[in-house]
Amino acid sequence: MNIKSILYTGLHPKLYSHLGNVYHHPMIEIAELEDYGLVDKEITRLNEYSILIFTSSYAVMFFFKRLKQIANINDIKHLFLFSIGKHTSATLASFDITPNFEPIEDSSVGLVKLFKKLSISNEKILIPRSNIARSYMPVELRKKGNEVKTLAIYRNIYPQTMEKQNLDKFGAIIFTSPSCVDNFMKTYGQLPSNKEFITKGRETQKRLDYYKIHCS
Repeated sequence: MNIKSILYTGLHPKLYSHLGNVYHHPMIEIAELEDYGLVDKEITRLNEYSILIFTSSYAVMFFFKRLKQIANINDIKHLFLFSIGKHTSATLASFDITPNFEPIEDSSVGLVKLFKKLSISNEKILIPRSNIARSYMPVELRKKGNEVKTLAIYRNIYPQTMEKQNLDKFGAIIFTSPSCVDNFMKTYGQLPSNKEFITKGRETQKRLDYYKIHCS
């Protein structure tokens, strides 16, 4: 890929360093919840669940931080753990935990496909995730008769400090989540022309396509 400079809007620029000169311009910021009352309630009820799904490394970190404060890590031993993405699984490994399953496709779509392949139904599932996570995965898992509880365990917010960049310096822009796309549009107002857009996951691409159609 012959691109002089790349603007990266996510949170893990090292994952894309192989593409060339990557400039980190995060379009999202991760923050704690203002109130963990609902989280603590579900953690004390982990014995009622059979499956725990982690969709990101941040979900892992915030979940175990809270678990260690109010309960015991042994309280998840009875659960089947699903992890989306190698980065998420690596974060689990930092807690000496290996997930039971990891979909080949690093996305919510990949996890839904894995559930279908394994014919998983009638299970009680807990999904710790961000406050603005998409509804696709829980909706699809419920269609198979599963009882799914989504639990906001951290906040994905617009960065508190944001400095606009001269986009003319970049040949490509990387978006790793729909919220990166949304916040880019909030900051710049439009998608620049003559750029290559690189997206991670179908939902991110769908969000980018929406703006290409409606804001061009």
